[in-house]
Amino acid sequence: MNIRMNVGPFVGRSALEFNVGTAVEGGLEYRKYYVGFFWFKDIAGESYSRVNLSVGYKFAL
Repeated sequence: MNIRMNVGPFVGRSALEFNVGTAVEGGLEYRKYYVGFFWFKDIAGESYSRVNLSVGYKFAL
């Protein structure tokens, strides 16, 4: 089991707005599965923050 932490910039678009801000993600990785939380703080436009749940599976092509 691994603990994964990521920090960095975030750029995206939701509805009609353009979002720029900082993002932090942390979670647990077990074999090929991942579960974690994602936090985003917008610094452009309206100032808001979000917390999301991330669930994933790692595969290779």
